[in-house]
Amino acid sequence: MSEWLGKPKLKREDLPTAFKKLPSYSKYYEESQMARVCLVIPHEILEDFQKAITKRYGRFSAGNAKRAAEEALRTWIKSVKER
Repeated sequence: MSEWLGKPKLKREDLPTAFKKLPSYSKYYEESQMARVCLVIPHEILEDFQKAITKRYGRFSAGNAKRAAEEALRTWIKSVKER
């Protein structure tokens, strides 16, 4: 969709009006151009990761795992920039 619109960083306001009324479509097209990372986590780290997510967010879920991973990534980037 964003290639069709000629926009590499598609935003909700760039979508046709019909898509703006459908949040799941809007989210799909907004996120279609975002980078993805697949990470293989060793079991001993995974257990600690699950416990930390449960402690911070109340339960372990895919959404909370994504939120925690994004938070960790932002923290890491910030620490590298400060060096």
